[in-house]
Amino acid sequence: MSDTNSIVVCSYNIDAARREQNSVHSELHFENRAPRLLQNMLESKADILCLQELRNLDNCTLDVVATMHHVQRTTHLAAVGPFYYGQQDVSFALVTLYRRSRFAVENVGIIQLSPGQFDEHGKICLWTLFRCIATGRHFIVANTHFDVAPESAKDEAIKQCFPQLKELATKNKCSVLCVGDYNLFDDLQGGNQRKTIESMGFTDIFFPLHLDDSQSAPVLSGTFKGYSKTDKQ
Repeated sequence: MSDTNSIVVCSYNIDAARREQNSVHSELHFENRAPRLLQNMLESKADILCLQELRNLDNCTLDVVATMHHVQRTTHLAAVGPFYYGQQDVSFALVTLYRRSRFAVENVGIIQLSPGQFDEHGKICLWTLFRCIATGRHFIVANTHFDVAPESAKDEAIKQCFPQLKELATKNKCSVLCVGDYNLFDDLQGGNQRKTIESMGFTDIFFPLHLDDSQSAPVLSGTFKGYSKTDKQ
């Protein structure tokens, strides 16, 4: 982007694996979602692109490294990562891609999160300290993925993640932007968990993206709504 005061940051949980219930003919199969996902990445014109749940499975023909390299070639972004997390038999990864013509990476770190129901080793938060080449200003982008259950694991992850990010921002005298897949559900404890995060000095700027059935073509809605194998829109 030509405006040095603006930064476009996007976050996707791309779920890059074939699950048993999602056959090769399913619209949820990664290889069927990948073209539209990459199209959305390009249309977003992201300066920083945070990806979660790149996977490395024997039955996944697009593994984590191949997926990352394909995204890099398509978006022309440099990569921080992949950094792995997950169970012993399933490797997940976080990757933060960035436009190196605009930003330089000055430091990178990992915050380990508590184990949850589906991740016995605990997920992670990947933080990157960037310097804007044009202005010299610093900022931190944190890319994370909380376990889907139990709620207590998310409560612990919030306590582990956000105070450390606040400390990093204070130390480096800069702002911090936290993105990712938090799995905070309003029908469970999501509302209270967001209030806890806000009480630590963070502001929620989440904008829900959804499929508008009244429109002839879907608005940006992630990769799990409005897509099918034969969707040409």
